[in-house]
Amino acid sequence: MERECARGWRFRCRVAATLAVVVACLVVGIGGASAAYAEKKSDHCVSPGGIDQNEFFGVSAQIVISFCDKIGAGEPWVPAQRWFVNDTFLVVPDGFVPDGNTPLEDYIAKFSGVKFVIDPGTNQEKTVEFPNDGNLFTGTLNGEVVVSPITLGTLEPLAVGKHVVDVYWEFSAMHCDGIDVVIGADGNCLPAGDTLWIDDLAFKVKRRR
Repeated sequence: MERECARGWRFRCRVAATLAVVVACLVVGIGGASAAYAEKKSDHCVSPGGIDQNEFFGVSAQIVISFCDKIGAGEPWVPAQRWFVNDTFLVVPDGFVPDGNTPLEDYIAKFSGVKFVIDPGTNQEKTVEFPNDGNLFTGTLNGEVVVSPITLGTLEPLAVGKHVVDVYWEFSAMHCDGIDVVIGADGNCLPAGDTLWIDDLAFKVKRRR
């Protein structure tokens, strides 16, 4: 079940999947201390299962995903992103040349950067790119290896109202997760160049009360 949810991010429903990570969030104290804690937590993205995704990724910016589709005005933000890799290259397509001994090493070596196209096709369209500066997120989820460019940079605050963002991942050469040989954003191998990773992620910037 955990694996099925995880791989959901690999397919079209990936932006609606939850992070099935065991994170204990204990609130200690009362009065002013607990009120301050609640205020700090209010901007965090929490999955339907109660998982704090800011804590998992270690980022303070507001995270945007289908179940966290509202952010506060004046706040930096970043779309949620992640990729699962096998411990070893179990299977790879013909002609694939790994750069490293593991799929994780291959991803880190070949990932060139992430590109965000904000409000595409409108007068407000803006493109922001963050190169791979060696600060990629890596971790484990239920014993499986996870990597993400979410830690490469955050996006500037947007005007109040509705917005859309497309997310592109760029690789210097084909990367494969070592799990299967399907090529494309919905598969296991990402080709060289830009790949549209998240398409038309809609969210809203709301006024602060």
